[in-house]
Amino acid sequence: MSYIGKEPQFTQYPSKFFNGDGTAMTVSLDYAPPNAAALLVFIDGVRQDTSAYTLSGTSLTFTGTVPSGTNNVQVVHLGLTVDVGTPGDGTVTTAKLATSTGIKSDRFTVPSASSDLSTPASGDLYFNTTDNALKVYDGSNWAELSVEFAASGGTEVTSGGYKYHTFTSSGTFTVNSGSGTVEYLIVAGGGSGGAGYYGGGGGAGGLLNGSSNITPGSYAVTVGAGGASVTTTTGNNGSNSSFNSQTAIGGGGGGKSVNGASGGSGGGGGGNAATSGGAGTTGQGNAGGASGGVSRGGGGGGGAGAVGGTGSTTGGNGGDGVNTYSAWATATSTGDSGYYAGGGGGGSYNVSSGGQGGQGGGGEGNFENPGESGAANTGGGGGGSSASPNPTGAGGSGIVIIRYEA
Repeated sequence: MSYIGKEPQFTQYPSKFFNGDGTAMTVSLDYAPPNAAALLVFIDGVRQDTSAYTLSGTSLTFTGTVPSGTNNVQVVHLGLTVDVGTPGDGTVTTAKLATSTGIKSDRFTVPSASSDLSTPASGDLYFNTTDNALKVYDGSNWAELSVEFAASGGTEVTSGGYKYHTFTSSGTFTVNSGSGTVEYLIVAGGGSGGAGYYGGGGGAGGLLNGSSNITPGSYAVTVGAGGASVTTTTGNNGSNSSFNSQTAIGGGGGGKSVNGASGGSGGGGGGNAATSGGAGTTGQGNAGGASGGVSRGGGGGGGAGAVGGTGSTTGGNGGDGVNTYSAWATATSTGDSGYYAGGGGGGSYNVSSGGQGGQGGGGEGNFENPGESGAANTGGGGGGSSASPNPTGAGGSGIVIIRYEA
């Protein structure tokens, strides 16, 4: 049989016999047992309870009268005589058990390391300080034990089995415990429309969707502003939005008699000249539309779901955004009828209205009035204007939404 620490040692003592004398007698033993329970005492062959006698050193005193007889009292020592104490190599001590790794008075502490331990055996357990997770070796892989994922930041809501964190302005997403996978929807700010001479519509902000594995910590969230309105120039690009090293590019500004600017989605080409729409960013948006040429309207800004329309006597329509994330929009009460990132309409040539804004917050272009701004927190592009000094529509600001299973 194996033992922890020293192996207990046993010494065999012979039975001791005494003659009963009809009194509550005291007998003397040849040894000093550690306590009364280490003895078996028999009188006339009947085992006595420990209440029938007391022990003091080598003296055994009966608490009641012992019948007279020859060798009718038998005392048997059970034989364990050694204190197992501390193991010989001194590796385990009471102090270590109380203050170091292992069992403590109010907890059990496991080893910790920054990476998986080498040469593990099935059932080995340790705490990974890099992932902030408890891991166990299942015989072939280190498996992470379940820790509840908890996070905070933005406007929080639970819907459809997911918890959503919505950021309409820059902030911090904080993972308080656990590690897990989150999905993100990142929309940059839209570009503003171009002004004068039938300006092109602003391009929608770039749109990114994907997932990331994240661990406890703080993650910066940047929500891009829309491009500022102009009165006599090419529109301004929107600002980028980002989360966890993923960046959506701001929408391109609409042109003024020049090509639209490139961006997440490109701005529309400026009218009254043969111009092209700006290029979109692959995977984030589409190109802006071309102008209608000399004495024609500006092109519509590109949207996340479609290219901008070509200008004619009216401005080109803005490209539609996408409604793939309508569940996100419904849960967070954001977007434009389930759409995000629509392009702005181009400025019109000699008619009262310009190109229509794309679904997803794109602003309408105009002729005699200011262009319409993109809707806030949709990444929509601003509408172009025509007759100076009417201002163009500003780009709509972006948004960042993070969700994970509730």
